[in-house]
Amino acid sequence: MNVRLNYILNYFLVCTFSAFGNDASISSSNTGSSPKIVKIEKQVDLQNEFVKSKIKFEDKSLDCKVIDETSLDESALNERDLVISQLWEEFPELSHAWQKWQSMHVVIKDWSKSKQQQLGIRVSDTILYPFGGGDVVFPISFFPDFKELVIVGLEPVGKAVSFKARSGIAANLAYLFSHGNFVTRDMEKFAKSGVSTVIYIQIKRLGAKKIRCIISNSMVEFDFILNGISRKIVYIKMNLDDKHFVTWACLFEKYKDYTLFMKSASFVPQQPGFNKIKMSLMSGAHVILQDDTGISYNDLRENGYYIDLCGAYYLRYTIVGLEHFFQEDLKEAYDEVKPALLPFAIGYRSESVPSNIMWAYKFDSPKIEAN
Repeated sequence: MNVRLNYILNYFLVCTFSAFGNDASISSSNTGSSPKIVKIEKQVDLQNEFVKSKIKFEDKSLDCKVIDETSLDESALNERDLVISQLWEEFPELSHAWQKWQSMHVVIKDWSKSKQQQLGIRVSDTILYPFGGGDVVFPISFFPDFKELVIVGLEPVGKAVSFKARSGIAANLAYLFSHGNFVTRDMEKFAKSGVSTVIYIQIKRLGAKKIRCIISNSMVEFDFILNGISRKIVYIKMNLDDKHFVTWACLFEKYKDYTLFMKSASFVPQQPGFNKIKMSLMSGAHVILQDDTGISYNDLRENGYYIDLCGAYYLRYTIVGLEHFFQEDLKEAYDEVKPALLPFAIGYRSESVPSNIMWAYKFDSPKIEAN
């Protein structure tokens, strides 16, 4: 685990200095223009700077917490399960929301499998979930056979898996299970527990075994077995705007083949200042599953995606600040296709307002072979 984390951290550093090559680095002016590729004349000096920065980076940022349940006996494991069960007993709203999600989980899983077969697409083993906060249960519902789930968000990682802020943890999880997303400002109130704790609770509640976890200041990684499959979940706290291009570009360079999943994304890919991440996501994903808060319908069409619309789309959001993101061309497409309503609610839509979701895919995406 430590080796892998060091690899990723070092990878970020190498990218920062080398900008995807051995003989170039990235620099940008103060005017906010796009980064430029600058030829490096003195490789030795660059290497020295990398070594110095690596040492400085590790000294100040590599403050890790490790959880390893593979070596615990049954009694110790039962004790941890009991702590989580007590959360459900102590907070009825959490128990109720969990039951609601469990019912929806089966429906979503069957719907997703049927749609993939209908469209003739196969999702990747790696699911990339930008703007996903600490949500694990919904990507697991849509992609139950995933091998690696990579989530990027602004929610705090947390210093350790901690149950001290029990009421806050329960409230955040209950909101996720019932509404389908976290509220970033609410998660920030419980920064010590953070995403690490809510992910741990989710996978434990789902029945994960042999959990190994390592937490640093900016990321957390879980390795575990669920339903007989070895899996990995990585959460990285990172700003994906154009100003932080160098940092997140290194991350996405690492993940070459992924299925993209987005929901309740605050329309970030449609906002000014996020054009680079939008284009990067489309260049790397052959299959996308998203609601209308992800990449715009027009951008998907212009970049060669075939789109399968699901659910309904006809009302503007009543959430303050999101009203103007209504897509007229998407509404026209829905009016023409008239797809069936979804058998579940997802995203910012409430149960009283039908949800929308769409599959976007390219012909060069992996196809399901006929039996």
